[in-house]
Amino acid sequence: MSVLILGGSGFLGSAVARHLAARNHKVKVICRYEPAATLFGEAPIEVHLVDMATLNAADGVFDGVETVLHFVSTTTPASSMSDMAFDVSSNLFPLLNLLKVMSARRIPRLIFSSSGGTVYGVPLNLPASETDPANPISSYGITKLAMEKFISLYAYNHQLHGIVLRIGNPYGPYQMIGTAIGSIAHFTMDHARSQPVQIWGDGSVVRDYIFIDDVCQALAQIVEDERFPGGVYNLGSGRGYSLLDLVVELEKVSKREAVRSFLDARGMDVPAIVLNIAKLRNALPSWEPTISIADGIESMWREAVGRIREL
Repeated sequence: MSVLILGGSGFLGSAVARHLAARNHKVKVICRYEPAATLFGEAPIEVHLVDMATLNAADGVFDGVETVLHFVSTTTPASSMSDMAFDVSSNLFPLLNLLKVMSARRIPRLIFSSSGGTVYGVPLNLPASETDPANPISSYGITKLAMEKFISLYAYNHQLHGIVLRIGNPYGPYQMIGTAIGSIAHFTMDHARSQPVQIWGDGSVVRDYIFIDDVCQALAQIVEDERFPGGVYNLGSGRGYSLLDLVVELEKVSKREAVRSFLDARGMDVPAIVLNIAKLRNALPSWEPTISIADGIESMWREAVGRIREL
């Protein structure tokens, strides 16, 4: 299958690109900047340096593409609150352009990475299901939800097969190259450097963390299943861990106590979010998250220690 990945140099996009290429799919990625030479290794991945906002139906990058995977985000939940107009204009408007291009090129499928951590806002139920109310409390979550709705609109009016994945908090070793998000990655690198672990609030904030390999396995199965139903799906581990839980797991792996540094709580952080993943598991009977938080953090710790030794 020929796939085009938007945001191919980011944490999620690059991981999925490597995974799909390893499964012998023809993979193209769109990046705004030249990715590091080590990002894709020897994988046969076709890289195109294009600004998503300028895509048009004549671009050859769409030739032969059967599925588009959208992993682009110009903001984080925190940064979106400081410039909401930029959040909307730099994320929603390029998506509308993409939908127009896909309709013109008759590309049948779009897989969109939404946010399981922000679109629900303060959930009425835990774990949160796709049918629960979505009332985001950050611009990031509102924009993601609006993008979901426009994909649904195009699916209704233009026969687009739109698949929306509300992904929890994915984490993995490649987050350690400087990404602005990822509590586990930041905690691990700080602890490995013998620096204080910086915790927003009192550490009680709960999130659904899922290891990147489990995310890639789910996405690969969805890409390869042409009958996979369109719609909205939660993609997470189905379990919640607080920030303090993460620190405790890190201490177990490192076999030494972490220094905790508590920062002011952030207003856009919901107290807790855990995802109900029953819908996705029913649609993908052979998939389930397999990597525990303990094993995932151990993998991150090994990576962090290795990186520090190389410096």
